[in-house]
Amino acid sequence: MSQSPTTSTIHQFYTDAPRISFYFNATEFTKNTAVLHQRIIQFCNKHELDVEDVLLWCTQIPLAQPFVEKHNDISRTHSAHHHLLDNGRQRITFDDHTGAMHIVKPFRVDEENTHTVQLSTVKHLTLHVTVRQKEQPIVDWVEHAPPCAMPLVEKVGSLGVACALAVAYFVVHQQCSM
Repeated sequence: MSQSPTTSTIHQFYTDAPRISFYFNATEFTKNTAVLHQRIIQFCNKHELDVEDVLLWCTQIPLAQPFVEKHNDISRTHSAHHHLLDNGRQRITFDDHTGAMHIVKPFRVDEENTHTVQLSTVKHLTLHVTVRQKEQPIVDWVEHAPPCAMPLVEKVGSLGVACALAVAYFVVHQQCSM
């Protein structure tokens, strides 16, 4: 059932895997990429999955199509001033109980203020993909409210204030303990 993956898929897997968090059931897999590769082959053999397909889903390549479709949808329904942006690390979970592979990738939609050239996060989206034996992958977008919709400049400014307060606290604390 499992066909040998192509050289280009293996190369892309080794390129992308360090930027992705992998889990087998609920346990994060932190071994090196070569060991991870072997573990994925074992998972595929156990659950009769095609190694080529699974390794390809362990790269960022198959996420490009849903990303472009969502980006175009946002541009069409909102404006050219809304941007779909990466918002964190991709997570892939191999579920031994169901034989499925689950991919979760966070994104956000930022709106550009044309007068100030600032970006404000207007919503968070998560791309969910489920890959199972002999089924088409299930692709779904889940929308979340942003935890804090403030302009990027304000976020950086707030971070700067927080850092300044932390330094001031440290200096005062050091002087008081002398």
